[in-house]
Amino acid sequence: MKHYRILSPDNFDINMEPFIYQEDEIENAIDNFVKRFTIQGYYSTSNRSRIALSDIRSHLSCIEVDPKKYQD
Repeated sequence: MKHYRILSPDNFDINMEPFIYQEDEIENAIDNFVKRFTIQGYYSTSNRSRIALSDIRSHLSCIEVDPKKYQD
């Protein structure tokens, strides 16, 4: 089974701590990320611009990772 990290437009993990997701968890994780910005919107710190929440999905990156690297 493949595992992924989801990175924000600023290339940070979408959660406070790096977390890996299985493929069937990605959509729910992205939905939860978007919900956190419903009131204020998303402002990119790297290019100092506002990204509309309707466009945020196209600015996120899902990268495949080796889950063994994330085990304690």
